[in-house]
Amino acid sequence: MIKPLSRKASTPTVMRRDSSALSTHLEKMISLKKSLSTIQPAPKTLAETQYDEGSHFSNLLFGGNVWNTALEWGLRIGLVAAGTWFPQLNVTGSQTLTEMGLWLMAQSVFIRGYNAFLEWVFFNYPEYRTQPTKAHALNTKTDLVGREIRLLEAQKWNDRGTMCLDIAWNLLMYYTIPGYYPGRQVQHSLATRALRLVLHQYAMSYAMYWVHRAGHVSEFEWKYLHGVHHHPTTPLSRVTYQSHPIDNWQAGMVGQSCAQVLVPLDHATFYVHIFLRIMESLEKHSGISCAANLAHSAQRVFPFSQMPHHHDWHHEGHKSCNFSFSAIGGFWDWLFGTRMEGRAQYCGEAATATDWRMIATNQAIQEEAARRARAAEAADSDTSKVSLDDLAGHNSEKTGVWMAIGGVVYDATAYLDEHPGGRDALLGAAGRDATEDYNAIGHSKAALDVLEKMRVADLRGAVAGGGASTPRLKH
Repeated sequence: MIKPLSRKASTPTVMRRDSSALSTHLEKMISLKKSLSTIQPAPKTLAETQYDEGSHFSNLLFGGNVWNTALEWGLRIGLVAAGTWFPQLNVTGSQTLTEMGLWLMAQSVFIRGYNAFLEWVFFNYPEYRTQPTKAHALNTKTDLVGREIRLLEAQKWNDRGTMCLDIAWNLLMYYTIPGYYPGRQVQHSLATRALRLVLHQYAMSYAMYWVHRAGHVSEFEWKYLHGVHHHPTTPLSRVTYQSHPIDNWQAGMVGQSCAQVLVPLDHATFYVHIFLRIMESLEKHSGISCAANLAHSAQRVFPFSQMPHHHDWHHEGHKSCNFSFSAIGGFWDWLFGTRMEGRAQYCGEAATATDWRMIATNQAIQEEAARRARAAEAADSDTSKVSLDDLAGHNSEKTGVWMAIGGVVYDATAYLDEHPGGRDALLGAAGRDATEDYNAIGHSKAALDVLEKMRVADLRGAVAGGGASTPRLKH
């Protein structure tokens, strides 16, 4: 039986040192302590500083610029003053300029408040995020949404342009279409209000769907207009309205104007729509997909409705899908074949019934494709080609990041840190056929040149230069 050691029975061993050795040891300890005291704590990243100081909450578009804040409130106060001091400027049958200025002020306050709520959920409940926490790693040269400082500086001018264009468009519609902004005398029954609001949402989301899709199809619009909105790499509600002024005008103002002309709302429902749209827009970019997305959750009863994780998938780089800006507008993505479930499995309860049907269908398709690939490989005796097993074995940075695209195997190991979409996108496609992933994102002609440099060999059993499908250029 092993007995425990007795504290009294154990005698500590005394280490004897000569005085010179002890003195040298003490000097080293003192020197180390001094050196440690001079080391400054690691500076906070720009992202941490911005969040701590709340510097992005300065103005309507969260650019943190004093002049932009002054411009925002100056324009709104100007409308109130014009309607109050010059009543002859008001249009008969429409709300007064004073009322317009007041609800624009209320809109500014509401955007700040709802944005603060969504970001509070984002930072305090990471389990509701649309992307894994590791995807939000930032550095000192980026802002809170992963955008470079030079882009943040340029955004200040885009913010100013957006605010001025917004007021100009509101005034144009106010004087061009009397009653466009309904006055208090315009009142509908409760049933009519509900029906018109739903039809209004469908009409608006239809227009916005095609405007948004054009922003990706047109090389010019992508390069100079809509591409600005995709500069942030991390989802956060503050980036909702940060884009080129003309892109904001096309997507928001034109889409909403078309809906109000086609399906006019009465005075009360007009305000319901305005604030519902604000909630939807902020939620789409909030980086969370859960019950806290109040506007989206309320619309889950509609067929093919979407949640924020759908639009976030679009922002992750899958730019050929999920174009809808509204929850109810998910119908148009389904109808025109551009809906993808994105990270529905990762989001759990936020996934919709359509998501689960798509997941089941895709799994069945993948299983059938794998069966056919094995059969094709067995019939191909060319040993110079890469086998499926060999491809599957190169599925990490350690073994090599190989992937098949269009029937050709590429080694992307050396390209991990250079990939514009980040390392995780490549690592997630390692060891398998990534043709659909590649085509879903849409790449430039330069991407084909990069691919050619990484070519390993053809994939055994795949059609030469083809496979499941061939790489497509950015649409």
